[in-house]
Amino acid sequence: VSRLEGAARAAAGLARQILDYSRDAADTQGRADLRTCVEEVAALMRHSLDPRIEVRVDAGAGAAPVPLAPGRVQQILMNLCCNARDAMPAGGVLELGVRVHGSEATLRVRDTGMGMTEEVRRRIFQPFFTTKEPGHGTGLGLAVCREIVAAAGGAIRVESAPGQGTLFEIHLPLAAAEAAPAEPLPEAEAAGGHTILVVDDEPLIRMVAERFLERAGFRVVAAENGEQALDLLRREGQRIDLVLLDLTMPGMRGPQVVAALRAFLPDLPVVITSGYSEQSVTQATWAHEVQGFLAKPFDRKSLLAAIARALAGA
Repeated sequence: VSRLEGAARAAAGLARQILDYSRDAADTQGRADLRTCVEEVAALMRHSLDPRIEVRVDAGAGAAPVPLAPGRVQQILMNLCCNARDAMPAGGVLELGVRVHGSEATLRVRDTGMGMTEEVRRRIFQPFFTTKEPGHGTGLGLAVCREIVAAAGGAIRVESAPGQGTLFEIHLPLAAAEAAPAEPLPEAEAAGGHTILVVDDEPLIRMVAERFLERAGFRVVAAENGEQALDLLRREGQRIDLVLLDLTMPGMRGPQVVAALRAFLPDLPVVITSGYSEQSVTQATWAHEVQGFLAKPFDRKSLLAAIARALAGA
């Protein structure tokens, strides 16, 4: 049974990446500051990677705006950082950098890992190509990154050799100047004293959500699976104002968690997060039991907007 569950989780992860790979290029549209994204991802990496991996940042000064949603830039960085981690099982240096020259910005991710052969280097962006063991990689991560960058009018270059580490350079056009300062986000006002329970089995996603919410003024508690979340809600449910719940987790899945918590917290707002399409989730038989949907990968703005809508309707 455990093998079947593992295979099902792997299939779900693959399905999410296939959906990501096939999404329309318009899904990448937005505006992000590369330097801000690099600083945020570097902070996450320092807390989550093996302590033998030193994370360095060379982001320079000033803004580096590019025509990509912040969530997409973070997705690229996370993917490259996780690949770098896998290339340095005994530790090493992971360096993230940003440079602006003329009308272009360059994002650099360098590691001191095992490197790769020329044959592997030429194939790494091919869909479904992976050097990882079965069950540990889909071969879609770098293909997705390439499509995201290409949709924004950019390009990816990689340098690597066995024993000499790897350098990825992502070249992106600078975004046009904004016509006017962005108006304050109405969702930022929703934080006032609210406590959010974040439930997700992926540590990096939990950490990203926690940081976004805490910076917006929310109090945050976290659980890594459905059983842990329900135990916490039974003990402290009266102080939780909303649950941000992953749809697909080992053990109890999102719909099972929702059904269980409705028995003792019938009015608690729940926002489902998933890499699947919103339509496939909202058409499910249990969809009326939740108050919102948030597509992965998400950025700060979309997360806070989903939380604000759910709290407003509570």
